[in-house]
Amino acid sequence: MNTEMSLVIFQRILIQALWGQRSSKKESRGLVTDDELEPILLYIENHMDKDISVEELCRIFFVSRSSLQGMFRNALDLTPKQYIADVKMKRAKLLLQEHGYTISEIAYQLGYHSLYYFSRKFKNYFGMSPSEYIKSLL
Repeated sequence: MNTEMSLVIFQRILIQALWGQRSSKKESRGLVTDDELEPILLYIENHMDKDISVEELCRIFFVSRSSLQGMFRNALDLTPKQYIADVKMKRAKLLLQEHGYTISEIAYQLGYHSLYYFSRKFKNYFGMSPSEYIKSLL
Protein backbone atom coordinates (compact mmCIF):
# COMPACT_ATOMS: atom_id res chain seq x y z
CA MET A 1 0.00 0.00 0.00
CA ASN A 2 1.44 3.39 -0.95
CA THR A 3 1.80 6.33 1.41
CA GLU A 4 -0.99 8.36 -0.17
CA MET A 5 -3.47 5.50 0.17
CA SER A 6 -2.44 4.96 3.81
CA LEU A 7 -2.99 8.66 4.52
CA VAL A 8 -6.47 8.57 2.95
CA ILE A 9 -7.40 5.50 5.02
CA PHE A 10 -6.06 7.13 8.20
CA GLN A 11 -8.01 10.35 7.50
CA ARG A 12 -11.17 8.35 6.94
CA ILE A 13 -10.76 6.42 10.20
CA LEU A 14 -10.07 9.64 12.10
CA ILE A 15 -13.06 11.41 10.57
CA GLN A 16 -15.32 8.44 11.33
CA ALA A 17 -14.10 8.33 14.95
CA LEU A 18 -14.73 12.06 15.40
CA TRP A 19 -18.10 11.75 13.74
CA GLY A 20 -19.06 8.83 16.00
CA GLN A 21 -18.29 10.88 19.12
CA ARG A 22 -20.34 13.78 17.88
CA SER A 23 -23.24 11.58 16.78
CA SER A 24 -23.58 10.10 20.26
CA LYS A 25 -23.57 13.62 21.74
CA LYS A 26 -26.23 14.70 19.24
CA GLU A 27 -28.48 11.79 20.16
CA SER A 28 -28.39 12.80 23.82
CA ARG A 29 -29.20 16.45 23.05
CA GLY A 30 -31.33 16.13 19.94
CA LEU A 31 -29.62 19.19 18.40
CA VAL A 32 -27.05 19.81 15.69
CA THR A 33 -24.10 21.98 16.68
CA ASP A 34 -21.21 23.46 14.77
CA ASP A 35 -18.96 20.87 16.44
CA GLU A 36 -20.90 18.10 14.73
CA LEU A 37 -20.46 19.75 11.35
CA GLU A 38 -16.77 20.53 11.85
CA PRO A 39 -15.33 17.22 10.53
CA ILE A 40 -17.42 17.56 7.38
CA LEU A 41 -16.29 21.14 6.83
CA LEU A 42 -12.66 20.10 7.39
CA TYR A 43 -13.03 17.31 4.87
CA ILE A 44 -14.37 19.78 2.29
CA GLU A 45 -11.52 22.22 3.01
CA ASN A 46 -8.91 19.49 2.66
CA HIS A 47 -10.33 17.99 -0.53
CA MET A 48 -11.12 21.02 -2.67
CA ASP A 49 -9.16 19.51 -5.53
CA LYS A 50 -11.91 16.91 -5.89
CA ASP A 51 -15.42 17.18 -7.22
CA ILE A 52 -17.03 16.47 -3.83
CA SER A 53 -20.59 15.20 -4.02
CA VAL A 54 -23.27 15.16 -1.35
CA GLU A 55 -23.45 11.38 -1.77
CA GLU A 56 -19.72 11.09 -1.03
CA LEU A 57 -20.11 13.14 2.16
CA CYS A 58 -23.05 10.97 3.26
CA ARG A 59 -21.06 7.80 2.66
CA ILE A 60 -17.92 9.01 4.46
CA PHE A 61 -19.76 10.42 7.48
CA PHE A 62 -22.47 7.75 7.75
CA VAL A 63 -25.35 10.18 7.51
CA SER A 64 -28.44 10.30 5.32
CA ARG A 65 -28.81 12.93 2.62
CA SER A 66 -31.73 14.57 4.43
CA SER A 67 -29.79 14.67 7.73
CA LEU A 68 -26.78 16.22 6.02
CA GLN A 69 -28.97 18.80 4.26
CA GLY A 70 -30.62 19.63 7.59
CA MET A 71 -27.30 20.01 9.39
CA PHE A 72 -26.04 22.48 6.79
CA ARG A 73 -29.33 24.39 6.72
CA ASN A 74 -29.49 24.67 10.52
CA ALA A 75 -25.86 25.69 11.03
CA LEU A 76 -25.02 27.63 7.85
CA ASP A 77 -28.33 28.35 6.11
CA LEU A 78 -26.85 26.71 2.98
CA THR A 79 -27.08 23.34 1.31
CA PRO A 80 -23.90 21.24 1.26
CA LYS A 81 -23.57 21.88 -2.47
CA GLN A 82 -23.89 25.65 -1.98
CA TYR A 83 -21.30 25.55 0.80
CA ILE A 84 -18.82 23.61 -1.35
CA ALA A 85 -19.27 26.08 -4.22
CA ASP A 86 -18.93 29.02 -1.81
CA VAL A 87 -15.67 27.70 -0.34
CA LYS A 88 -14.22 26.96 -3.78
CA MET A 89 -15.08 30.39 -5.18
CA LYS A 90 -13.61 32.20 -2.19
CA ARG A 91 -10.43 30.12 -2.51
CA ALA A 92 -10.31 30.88 -6.25
CA LYS A 93 -10.47 34.60 -5.53
CA LEU A 94 -7.61 34.33 -3.02
CA LEU A 95 -5.49 32.31 -5.45
CA LEU A 96 -6.10 34.87 -8.22
CA GLN A 97 -4.93 37.62 -5.86
CA GLU A 98 -1.62 35.82 -5.32
CA HIS A 99 -0.68 36.20 -9.02
CA GLY A 100 1.32 32.97 -8.89
CA TYR A 101 -1.17 30.77 -10.70
CA THR A 102 -2.84 30.76 -14.08
CA ILE A 103 -6.60 30.54 -14.25
CA SER A 104 -6.26 27.00 -15.60
CA GLU A 105 -4.08 25.97 -12.65
CA ILE A 106 -6.56 27.41 -10.18
CA ALA A 107 -9.48 25.67 -11.87
CA TYR A 108 -7.61 22.36 -11.70
CA GLN A 109 -6.59 22.91 -8.04
CA LEU A 110 -10.24 23.38 -7.16
CA GLY A 111 -11.45 20.24 -8.91
CA TYR A 112 -12.84 21.83 -12.06
CA HIS A 113 -11.91 19.84 -15.15
CA SER A 114 -13.25 22.47 -17.52
CA LEU A 115 -11.80 25.97 -17.60
CA TYR A 116 -15.00 27.21 -19.25
CA TYR A 117 -17.17 25.76 -16.46
CA PHE A 118 -14.92 27.24 -13.77
CA SER A 119 -14.98 30.67 -15.44
CA ARG A 120 -18.76 30.55 -15.74
CA LYS A 121 -19.17 29.59 -12.05
CA PHE A 122 -16.75 32.36 -11.03
CA LYS A 123 -18.64 34.94 -13.10
CA ASN A 124 -21.99 33.83 -11.68
CA TYR A 125 -20.61 34.11 -8.15
CA PHE A 126 -18.64 37.38 -8.38
CA GLY A 127 -20.24 39.12 -11.38
CA MET A 128 -17.02 39.11 -13.42
CA SER A 129 -14.85 36.51 -15.08
CA PRO A 130 -11.55 35.42 -13.51
CA SER A 131 -9.60 37.39 -16.13
CA GLU A 132 -11.72 40.50 -15.47
CA TYR A 133 -11.06 40.06 -11.76
CA ILE A 134 -7.30 39.86 -12.36
CA LYS A 135 -7.45 43.06 -14.44
CA SER A 136 -9.37 44.80 -11.64
CA LEU A 137 -6.47 44.06 -9.28
CA LEU A 138 -3.95 45.91 -11.45
